[in-house]
Amino acid sequence: MKIKLGDESWDFDPQELTLREAFAIKSAIGLNFRPFLNGMMEMDPDCLQMLLWLVRTRNGERIDRTSIDFPLAQLQIEVTGDDPEGQASSSEATFSNLETTLLAPSPISST
Repeated sequence: MKIKLGDESWDFDPQELTLREAFAIKSAIGLNFRPFLNGMMEMDPDCLQMLLWLVRTRNGERIDRTSIDFPLAQLQIEVTGDDPEGQASSSEATFSNLETTLLAPSPISST
């Protein structure tokens, strides 16, 4: 997934979320990862701010999450993946179609 804000862009792979990042999300906005992703789709301001904090800190920035502010209309999320033929595909994502991509079944299952 590519996150774009103005002239800046970052790669974000939700499947590479670390336990430390999951704790940071829970501590900062009180949500587990799946509700956080749902919040992104619903344009929840806490979730969008947290997303920008995550991509920036993954790229080495030291930033206070609460200082992040931006015009919502400038935020773009591009979902990338492989099509059934194995070729890379890319499409501009809207918050309404992120659920299929982001909320795929967890690799962790209970038995």
